[in-house]
Amino acid sequence: VTTPPSFATSFSKFFTYAVEQATTTTQQAVAAISPAMAGGEDTVLSSSKVPMQYALEALAFVQDLHSQPATDGWTVVSEKDFPVRRRVYPEISPVIPVHKGEKVIEGVAAEEIASVLKSYDCRKQWDTRFDSVNMLEAYGADAHTAFMVMKGGFPFRDRGFYVSSLIARETVPPPASRRNAAEAEQLSSESRAAIFYVSASFSPESVNHFA
Repeated sequence: VTTPPSFATSFSKFFTYAVEQATTTTQQAVAAISPAMAGGEDTVLSSSKVPMQYALEALAFVQDLHSQPATDGWTVVSEKDFPVRRRVYPEISPVIPVHKGEKVIEGVAAEEIASVLKSYDCRKQWDTRFDSVNMLEAYGADAHTAFMVMKGGFPFRDRGFYVSSLIARETVPPPASRRNAAEAEQLSSESRAAIFYVSASFSPESVNHFA
């Protein structure tokens, strides 16, 4: 099915707003650092890592992020419509902050939202920056590599990204800070089912090893 659910229009608005907020604060961070680091030289993508390893590392990061209290150490960027927060994680980048947006979408199941996120046909409907994608290799269970083109917008050129993506599902208990020993017995009933959809860049040199 390529037609997005009725909430796709609202989702597009929220997503676009969150990306704009993240882009603005990221540009401010880049402008404040040296040209060498602004060029991305603090991050090296190695072909010695298989592409899916980058996706698995991203998954481990967001799983850990999801289990932490929502506001600890985070700076509010905006609270309008789509609350956006930022925080620097040195293991990700010592300069460029990680951004996190949150929005409760009522009336739809998480599985429906996940299906819209992972469908490239649907993405053309809700992501105004998305241009095209070429699948490279698929490994089953929604794990795959692809070359994705994002629109740059005048006066910038479009940009291409080699990305590895996957979906994972797990039951996540409430953070320890939200419960005490007496609440531990209710842990299973309070656990939340979480769906993680991650994409991470990998080294362009890795495509030489693809079938």
